[in-house]
Amino acid sequence: MSPSENIQYDFEWRPLNNYLAAQRITPPDMRQGSAAEPRLPSEALYEWIVLNGRSPLEGLSLGEHYRLSDYGVAGLALQSAGTVGEALQLIKTNMLLFRKDIRGIAVRRSSCDTVDVDIDLQDKPDWPQSARLYHANVLASAAYAVFRDLLLGELELVRLRLPERNGDVRAYEEYFRVPVYFAGAGITFTLPEELLEAEIATANSAVFQASLALGSKAFN
Repeated sequence: MSPSENIQYDFEWRPLNNYLAAQRITPPDMRQGSAAEPRLPSEALYEWIVLNGRSPLEGLSLGEHYRLSDYGVAGLALQSAGTVGEALQLIKTNMLLFRKDIRGIAVRRSSCDTVDVDIDLQDKPDWPQSARLYHANVLASAAYAVFRDLLLGELELVRLRLPERNGDVRAYEEYFRVPVYFAGAGITFTLPEELLEAEIATANSAVFQASLALGSKAFN
């Protein structure tokens, strides 16, 4: 699709198109047809990708294309936060405004030395099961990519919970490098509690405060 001054592009447009380019997939023109309500082109494109996916496992590949640099000033705030815990708090209080597919994020202690990061997903009752599982895989992979970006690849998970089984568990455990189990409707990353205090390599207090100030209108 060629850019048009009549179309507004948001931060998801780049990762979606990078994925399609890597897969050598040509999408339809998202300007054609009419939706029940106005949507950004990226929302229509994402839905087209999910509904036309051949396997839920493909969602893991799509999630890899989400980068902190795609989030503009919000991504800069995350990269310059002091610790992983501080970045998670920023996501909980502000970043959810940018991701309509997530209902909420909660961080809770799960044992004496681990914490659970629970990601509550919005329901997609009009999507077939395979599409809902594909969608969950995208969000799990994208969250994993964000964590790894913050820690420059040094992410140590304890275990991961994904919604209902959607394939050979070994494929998921090889991808995430931890035990994976399937239950419920959301996603749970179990992390070492000490990871919340881990310093982010790109932490910069001045940049963090400046990016929060620049993004205050979007956040609020």
